[in-house]
Amino acid sequence: MDERTSPEEFGLLFKRFLDDIVNRAEVPEGPLLKRLRAHLGGEPTRMSVISEEFERFQQANLQVAMDAYVQQPGHSAELIGLAAENKRQWGLGLSDFVNRGTSPYSLRLAEGPVDYVNFHLDGDRVLPVVQFGLYLVKADGVPLIAFVSGPNENMGPRQARARVEVMAAERSTAERFVADITGLMAEHNVYRGKIVSLGPQQFGFGPQTIITFHRLPKVMRDDVILPSGVLDRI
Repeated sequence: MDERTSPEEFGLLFKRFLDDIVNRAEVPEGPLLKRLRAHLGGEPTRMSVISEEFERFQQANLQVAMDAYVQQPGHSAELIGLAAENKRQWGLGLSDFVNRGTSPYSLRLAEGPVDYVNFHLDGDRVLPVVQFGLYLVKADGVPLIAFVSGPNENMGPRQARARVEVMAAERSTAERFVADITGLMAEHNVYRGKIVSLGPQQFGFGPQTIITFHRLPKVMRDDVILPSGVLDRI
């Protein structure tokens, strides 16, 4: 160090030197990115991501729509989980999974178990809902990736929403997928024809803190006491 260079200046120069080395170093590519690239048949870092958010009580409808979509003729999907530290708290998105260097999670993302949360429907039915997972989809031979995540607790109960993000070689493919899923959510709505009550949204997380299913007792004709002729008109 030159005697005219202060310790502060030397420290700044040394930091710039280290930053330059880090920026020049080639970031190793993880197996997850390789698998996503192989599925898409192209470079995912150059593909657009289309996302759609849903109120958290719609998470069950999103799941039944995804299930219905992959069961359609010509459609198939493999569901994989993701392993990453604090993945829900940080609100990771699909762009983070295909990023090689600028994301702090580039080297720590890997395949892992699929995260589910149980959603209690009418009666005793329980629907396992994907809370954090990647669908490797093929629709009539066209590949796409759909990332499904549940509400992020860090956003607070009023703003936490379920989300689906889609990536494909053609933007129109991703947009069509989102439109299909939205249509299937309406077609297979788990609330239609059911008796439910709405709860406050201030406290708690998950759709069950908002909507509760109820089962009414079966009422026979002889149990209904009405003036003569009224029941016949109902």
